[in-house]
Amino acid sequence: MSVIVEDVIRGATMKQDNNGITATRVFIVSEITGDGIDKLANALLATGIPTVGDLYPSSLVNNVYCDSVTATPINNENTQFNVVASYSGSSALNNDATEATGEASLTVGATLQQEQTTKNANGEDIVLIPKAEMLGKYLKQTGLISVMRPQFTMSFTRIDDENPIENAKKYVGKINSNAFFNNESKKVLCTRIEGNSKDNGKTYVTTYQFQIADSWKADIAYIDQNNGLPVSGASFENGLKNSADVYKEADFNALGFDVEDGDNFDSILHNI
Repeated sequence: MSVIVEDVIRGATMKQDNNGITATRVFIVSEITGDGIDKLANALLATGIPTVGDLYPSSLVNNVYCDSVTATPINNENTQFNVVASYSGSSALNNDATEATGEASLTVGATLQQEQTTKNANGEDIVLIPKAEMLGKYLKQTGLISVMRPQFTMSFTRIDDENPIENAKKYVGKINSNAFFNNESKKVLCTRIEGNSKDNGKTYVTTYQFQIADSWKADIAYIDQNNGLPVSGASFENGLKNSADVYKEADFNALGFDVEDGDNFDSILHNI
């Protein structure tokens, strides 16, 4: 008698999360022959049983592939087996499944980052001025303190069909050369591009992360040789303070983000 393979829906599963799709298919394989543990292999080799690397057979998902197949005997004669094929991949459920597109989800927020400053909350120099009886021993001194400043962030996540390493080399550590989602040029720094593939490099769930600031220039102040701190009253006007561009520029729009409801996202970013 020939081997019978039945594809059953009962017991099969499908799950969608931030990493894509995971699914299982369940088969009942009957009339398996062979000696001892060879029956396990024969169950896996039966015609109709998926093999590792096979595409999940649904028009509603794509880029989801079989990554394991397990056979378990279910009768005393070991002639009938339950076979479970497991699938995973960086896909999303939709009514018109396609391969990787530029459509991206957007997350915005803020984190705190430590920086050093000589200014108080009002933008005034923090200065220690010794009292009259101390002037012979101590000099006026500018204070240098550490503060936590908010850094506004935005990140895009999408499915790409290219390895993200080239984009990481091209954009990470660069600032925007032109307007980018309602942010003027030189206001956005690319801090991370990272992709995760669950289909052997066919597609990647890639996250692009950016920080937004008023300026990414580095400020330089004249240092008092006596105490190693910026001199009190240093400013751009008196020439004791300057700034320098320290980041190269890149056109982030070339990444081609296609964000649904883009006008609304632009409005959100404009208010950051």
